[in-house]
Amino acid sequence: MAITLREIPSVWRNKWTAINYAKGEIHCTPTFDIGIVDRVGAGDSFYGGFLFGYLHDGPQAAVRYGVAVSALKQRTPGDLCWATREEVERMLDGGNLRIVH
Repeated sequence: MAITLREIPSVWRNKWTAINYAKGEIHCTPTFDIGIVDRVGAGDSFYGGFLFGYLHDGPQAAVRYGVAVSALKQRTPGDLCWATREEVERMLDGGNLRIVH
């Protein structure tokens, strides 16, 4: 089970995180501060990234990939996320997002 959590200090800036419960453990991501361009498709992007991470590396990777793909999607216009794996991994390494917690 996974859920994203959004805090909305303004229309154009959101704090974004996710939590996953799997196999008796809770997996969390850091809270990121993202500039919003288009929120449409953020949930679909989260679950696409989540499934990719889960299939490759398990529950912790799932929630991390999900939140990164979703954050990248919200920073671009349109319904689809066209991010590459390299862009997602760069974001997971701390690039392109500001960690606030």
